[in-house]
Amino acid sequence: MREDGRPFPPRPRLRRRLVRPMVLPTMLTLCNLACGFLAIAKAADAMAVPRLPGRPPEEMLYLLHSAGWLIFLGMVFDTLDGSVARLSGGTSAMGNILDSISDVVTFGLAPAFLAKCIAEGVGEMPDRKVTYWFSVFFALMAALRLARYSAHHEDPEEASLWFKGLPTPGAAGVIASLAILIYDRDFRPGSSVLRLLPWATLALGVLMVSKLPYAHFTNRFLKGRKPFTYLVLALAVLVLSLAWNFEVVLAIALMAYALSGPLVALFRRRDPRAAPAPAPAGKGEDGGKVQA
Repeated sequence: MREDGRPFPPRPRLRRRLVRPMVLPTMLTLCNLACGFLAIAKAADAMAVPRLPGRPPEEMLYLLHSAGWLIFLGMVFDTLDGSVARLSGGTSAMGNILDSISDVVTFGLAPAFLAKCIAEGVGEMPDRKVTYWFSVFFALMAALRLARYSAHHEDPEEASLWFKGLPTPGAAGVIASLAILIYDRDFRPGSSVLRLLPWATLALGVLMVSKLPYAHFTNRFLKGRKPFTYLVLALAVLVLSLAWNFEVVLAIALMAYALSGPLVALFRRRDPRAAPAPAPAGKGEDGGKVQA
């Protein structure tokens, strides 16, 4: 009450500021997350298929094949959400957090579980402890790499020509491409090769959190004006890939990219002036983060 006996006027009610996400970039990010979950579901369904020793059923191979393609589809959505967000000019912390969660599922949990299912279901890996813990290690390293990216999100990514460590989509792509190949009767890896997959997941996990330089192909070779020979060479590679076997070429290209980091580091050690310093850790892994 006031001194003259009149009551004070009522205080205005404080309104909570609601988060208003941008619809299209957020939907693309959620599609990425859905692809990761569906890849895990397909791999789990593959392990539930009845099988005989030494003869994996075609249904199992097809389900694992589908899980691999779902991870690649998640990469497409992961690239589109960043591009759409930049075109629409929307930025927010919610978009970055949602995108990181989606990437952990699609490029961390899904390929780790897929590698475990391939090694045990098709490769008939006898030691389940190795498949369990090496897959867990891959998922943890993917989460650490994406967290390292979030910690450096304020750094400019447009000028980044190098990654520090293997990007998570690249590591996931190696496992996904192998899942795609096991459905091809002509190029299907043997059981002895698939038993080495847990060790490959261990190596990929180490490469993700390493400081080895990996080229940012989008910024380095596709953005900006390039010589005419770039276009001719890109079209020639695409035509040859489609004419031969696109899935095999994709697997070889991803494996070569995963091995390129140690090779570039070795080349730089011999000639430090051969290439510029790599970008900050994890910068611009997918060409841009979604902004909701």
